[in-house]
Amino acid sequence: MKRVCAEVYERDRGQCVNCGHAVPEGTKPHHVVFKSKGGGDTADNMVMLCVVCHWQVHHGKHGHYVQDKCKRMLRWLYHEV
Repeated sequence: MKRVCAEVYERDRGQCVNCGHAVPEGTKPHHVVFKSKGGGDTADNMVMLCVVCHWQVHHGKHGHYVQDKCKRMLRWLYHEV
């Protein structure tokens, strides 16, 4: 898991994929398909989010917009249309 976290951090250039703010090294990536819904610990299911955007996804009333943006970005990165 540590290797995958480092790979995601590197791929996302240490920035939140939603707002672009810097994410501290060692921050755990966000699972786009939640683990509780069967999402895996793989780079194609994880993105870096800052604390604020991560909170929005899980608790904010507009979190679905952030979540949708993450899904679109991963589909584009991994050429899934």
